Amino acid sequence: MDRKEEIVMCNNDKEMFGLCTDPKNYNPDTDVFEYFIGVTVSSCESIPEGMVYRKIPANTYVNFTFKGTAANAGSVHSYLYSTWLRENEYKLCDLYNLEIYGEEFKGPESEESITDICFPISAKISQ
Repeated sequence: MDRKEEIVMCNNDKEMFGLCTDPKNYNPDTDVFEYFIGVTVSSCESIPEGMVYRKIPANTYVNFTFKGTAANAGSVHSYLYSTWLRENEYKLCDLYNLEIYGEEFKGPESEESITDICFPISAKISQ
């Protein structure tokens, strides 16, 4: 976040994203996941040194909004796996999720922050 101003091809300076990627068959006890902070860009040219470009595929997403510190994100993940996926006709279709930090995001420690977490989903196939 401290280097955001270096990204000259940024499309929206009022919104940032957290991108979490999991390895296939992710085991939270033994595997590590990647976490990137980023912005949308108009071009992948002129990437500042030490930064990377990640293209996010078009998908259908389920979006959860929560208020509070970043530590509250775990409850969203728990709800997704323990309740939402079991009660809906969808499954996760990719190994990542997006956190959206818009104008209502006041920082990771703020109880007043509003954050959206989006998970890519597809319809379950009935048997």
